[in-house]
Amino acid sequence: MKNHKTIYFSNPNQKNFISNKVTSFISDEEDLVIFLSEDCTSLLNSDQLNKFYNKIKIYLQEYDIFYLTTYLDDCEKMENLTKIDGINIKRTFSPSGFDALVTSKKKWLKIEYLLQSQEEKNIEDKMNTLISRRKIKALTSWPRIFEKNFNVNYCRNENSIPNLMKNEKNMSLYYFSISSIMCIVFLIYLIKK
Repeated sequence: MKNHKTIYFSNPNQKNFISNKVTSFISDEEDLVIFLSEDCTSLLNSDQLNKFYNKIKIYLQEYDIFYLTTYLDDCEKMENLTKIDGINIKRTFSPSGFDALVTSKKKWLKIEYLLQSQEEKNIEDKMNTLISRRKIKALTSWPRIFEKNFNVNYCRNENSIPNLMKNEKNMSLYYFSISSIMCIVFLIYLIKK
């Protein structure tokens, strides 16, 4: 059963764009609203996504918004809640990004009201402030459901980056160091020649 509408956007900061879409396209206040940047991709197919949305709807009764992708999050503060089909569901207290989110129409209207009182310049920063100040409650997942930029870290601090990302960073440093040493040796060889 499909109980959601997806709002695609290229710039979430366009004045009234999201608000007009939510109020004009979604009639039932309990239906899910999915905000999705046009350049996001997912490894899940549409059937898997629909099943996932139906399952997280239960959690959105207690929480206000679900980040389907986030980056530079404060992973040390995250709380593990449960798993859905092998995907870890976590409470987040400082997510970044507004590329892929899910909420209900009712919850979005509440969030939109709170956003008006925020002084930050863009919606991403306004949302982050509301969540970090505990005015709205947010969830996210690991692995992420959607990706916009595969080169952006999930966590903001080095100690909480998942091991796979740490290994990739360590390998890059290793290859850079070896390449630098080889260049220096080669330059010394050329100079002595």
